[in-house]
Amino acid sequence: MSNLSEMNRIKKLLLVVLLSFVAGVTSFAQNINKTDVKSIMKRVADWQIANPNKDAEHDDLDWTHAALYMGIVDWADLTEKEDSDDSYYQWLLRIGQRNHFQIGKWMYHADFIAVGQPFIDLYLKYGNKKMIAPVMARANWVVENPAETTLELDYGKLETLDRWSWCDALFMAPPVYAKLYALTKDKRYLDFLIRISTVIVRGFIRRKVILNTFAVPVRYC
Repeated sequence: MSNLSEMNRIKKLLLVVLLSFVAGVTSFAQNINKTDVKSIMKRVADWQIANPNKDAEHDDLDWTHAALYMGIVDWADLTEKEDSDDSYYQWLLRIGQRNHFQIGKWMYHADFIAVGQPFIDLYLKYGNKKMIAPVMARANWVVENPAETTLELDYGKLETLDRWSWCDALFMAPPVYAKLYALTKDKRYLDFLIRISTVIVRGFIRRKVILNTFAVPVRYC
């Protein structure tokens, strides 16, 4: 069999697989019930709230909880609008209040900046400047005093974590600056965001970190 014939056979096989997948997804989507989906979402949210991670390295302001808060913000918005249930917003407020809406202890580390995202969202809802003042203070300080350490990530050298040079750091820290720019229209946030993101992505390319739909090399995360 020629190489061309083999390639055509493979293409046909892939097409059949793709069409089968699309048909399966379409059939599944047609059977999705909104009430059932909300019930599952509520069970997940309630379980997460009832079972917080109490390990020392996962305090209220750590990235692991910050990611949870981001999801709960969306869930809180949905339940308040559709069910007149503000209990999830109240839970988020209690988290912020007991921490005085401060963000994490490391000045530059993206893991400790991430919690600024849900605090900004709470400010947008309630308008209390106490909810956003610590986030802005940290963001302004980082803009005015950018980290100057290497982009070569080395977990044995804590100072290298000052640069957002691992893949999920882009999820945690830059959106804080995007949200602050959208809120204030202060171009310092936008300029910093563009500058730092460009440097980070160029670093990924130089290190041949390929980010695609299917895989992100674990060694850089």
